[in-house]
Amino acid sequence: MFDNLDGHLFYKPFTFYGQSKLATALFAKELSRRLSDSGIAVNSVHPGAVGGTSLQRSLGFPFNLIMPVRACS
Repeated sequence: MFDNLDGHLFYKPFTFYGQSKLATALFAKELSRRLSDSGIAVNSVHPGAVGGTSLQRSLGFPFNLIMPVRACS
């Protein structure tokens, strides 16, 4: 995973998107751990469930059918 951070070996958009979301969530988890005694809350939110992003609009069929259902669950 760490030997292809820039995509020079291969590039799969969903793989890279997923890895970036995982990195964001792990960063938030670690930051929360480090700030646990300070009273500061750290949150990480999945952008797909928040609303109609440009990524969602560009996915097309069948994702445009799945995402509204996924966002409600």
